[in-house]
Amino acid sequence: MRITWIEPEYDGGSPLVEYKIQIRNMIGVYIEDKIDCDGSNQLIKANFYCSIPMETLRASPFNLTLG
Repeated sequence: MRITWIEPEYDGGSPLVEYKIQIRNMIGVYIEDKIDCDGSNQLIKANFYCSIPMETLRASPFNLTLG
């Protein structure tokens, strides 16, 4: 699965250090996947997307199902 976002407007303040990318699990808790979707990774930050294998989303702690 690919998660994408748009770059926020720059207001002249401090530069963006990282994104906090959270995925809601089966019971409604938001969790970060620091392995596949680490918002501090320079390549992920530059591309504005990350890809997470469906196997990861089906496994704990996400426990998501298709549909």
